[in-house]
Parts: sequence; C-alpha cells; structure tokens
Amino acid sequence: MKAGYILMAALGAALILFGLLPVAYAYPYSSGPDSGPRTFWELMLIFSYENGTASVVIGILLLLLAASMLFFLNNKTAAA
Repeated sequence: MKAGYILMAALGAALILFGLLPVAYAYPYSSGPDSGPRTFWELMLIFSYENGTASVVIGILLLLLAASMLFFLNNKTAAA
C-alpha cells in the first residue's frame, strides 16, 4: 500500500518535470508546416508544449494526494 503512494508521488514528480520542459528548452525547429519531429526528444518537447500546464497541475495534485495519504498512513500506524 505504501509502495503505491510512493509510485503515485514519483509519477507526479515526473509529470511536473515533463510539464516544465518548455521552460528550459525552445520549441523544436520545423522547416515546413508538415515536417515532423526528427528525434524522440523533439517529439517529447512538442507534447510538453501542447499540454505542459495540464501536466504540471496533475503532477502537483498527485504529489499532494500521495503526501497526504502517506501522512495519514503514518499517523494511523503510529496510533495503533
């Protein structure tokens, strides 16, 4: 059960990092309207530009939920 909360927190942190990629990296160059990404990294940057804000919000919510659940789990086991 505790491993699930830790996994949820790790997923939240990964989503936050994914959503913050546009802050550190510029949009990938494209030579024309129908040119696609050349590498997987460029594809990830394009996805992060398109839904970066949603990723950050979902990541923060997952981190808060996981932290609160771990906090309540620790208080529940300490009281028992």
